[in-house]
Amino acid sequence: MISGSAGHAAAVSGEVPIDVTKIPLVDPADLAETMWTMLAKRDRAEEAVPA
Repeated sequence: MISGSAGHAAAVSGEVPIDVTKIPLVDPADLAETMWTMLAKRDRAEEAVPA
């Protein structure tokens, strides 16, 4: 789940019945950096993002 996203906010607030302690959380800046690197290098089709 992306930290600070609408889905994350809903899960943390209890609006959505999800146990957020069992879901990996990724920093949006780290995700953006990974996407930018993939776009710039174009050396792979997919990437595993660490949580």
